[in-house]
Amino acid sequence: MAFKNRKVLPQYFHSDQGSEYRCIAPLLSQNNILVSMSPKASPFYNGSQESFFGRFKIEFGDPDRFDTSEELIEAIYLYLHYYNNLRIHSRIKMRLLLDYPKQ
Repeated sequence: MAFKNRKVLPQYFHSDQGSEYRCIAPLLSQNNILVSMSPKASPFYNGSQESFFGRFKIEFGDPDRFDTSEELIEAIYLYLHYYNNLRIHSRIKMRLLLDYPKQ
């Protein structure tokens, strides 16, 4: 879908060694997209992403609890908004200023 919907293809595609990414590597190469993959068993190469997805799996809960794909998409959108704008991030130990009431 990304190939169909985008007018400009990326120059690089970076991922981990997951089979879902390895299987599309030939398609990416055919479209002159350079494929970059982290070494196997090296989660520290993508520390921020690994941290996010680890927390997402725990905090979001079971995606099968939704009756429709629309409900699932809306819940993911709301979670991402919460994560990016409201949740306290331990790395910076504070909420974003947008979250505080104006005085």
